[in-house]
Amino acid sequence: MKIPQDIQNVMNEDKAFSFATASKKTPNINVIGIKKIEDEETVLLADNYFDKTFANLKENTQAAILTKNLKINYGIN
Repeated sequence: MKIPQDIQNVMNEDKAFSFATASKKTPNINVIGIKKIEDEETVLLADNYFDKTFANLKENTQAAILTKNLKINYGIN
């Protein structure tokens, strides 16, 4: 998925955003504070004890990001 520029801007300005994954049985959500928007298709995240997140991504590559500004929430999945 390509991330539109306006959403990239919000993600860069936001101090932290939510990153959600799920295995076939267990959902998991983390707050991400260390991140970098590399380009319109690549978001780099710091791996801070993401054991459940990494296991979920191995089983199911789908994930969702929730970021916000003071006026609008954006969801990416």
